[in-house]
Amino acid sequence: MGAKRGFINEAAQVTDIGTSMAVGKVITLNATTTGTGDAKAELLPERAQWSHLEVLLDGTNGSPTTVQASLWWDAACNNLAAGPSAATTLQAGLTNLSLLGCSIKIDTSHTFPTSSTRGTLYCTLNVDAGEVKTEAVKLHWVIDPKS
Repeated sequence: MGAKRGFINEAAQVTDIGTSMAVGKVITLNATTTGTGDAKAELLPERAQWSHLEVLLDGTNGSPTTVQASLWWDAACNNLAAGPSAATTLQAGLTNLSLLGCSIKIDTSHTFPTSSTRGTLYCTLNVDAGEVKTEAVKLHWVIDPKS
C-alpha cells in the first residue's frame, strides 16, 4: 500500500492581504468542506510530512509578483510552525490575469504540540505590492507507511 496523501484548506476567504503579515488577515487551514473549502479536504494527521502550500490569490489592487507565507500553530500567530518562506513568484492565469497562483515547498515533518488545535493550522501571507484576496489555500501532506 502506498503513502496516504491529503490536504487541509482555508476555512473562509480572507481579503485585503497586503505587503505585511497581519493578525487580522490570518487564514485558518482545516478540513472544512463547506464555503471556500474543498470536498476532498481531510483532517491533518497529528504526525505527517508537510509537502507544499498551494496558493491561489485574486489581485484586487496593484500588481503583486511574489508572495511569502508562514504557518502558525495558534490563531494569534505567536507560535511559528514553519516559515517564513522565501518570496515565491506568482503566476498569472492565462484567461484571468488577476488570478495569481504558486506552490510553496515546505517539506518538513511535525507533530502537533499540546497547545494547538489538532488538525488546524494558521497561515499568514504577504505580497510584494498591492493587495490580494484568497481564492484557495491548501496545505498538502503525506504519511509514508514506511516511516
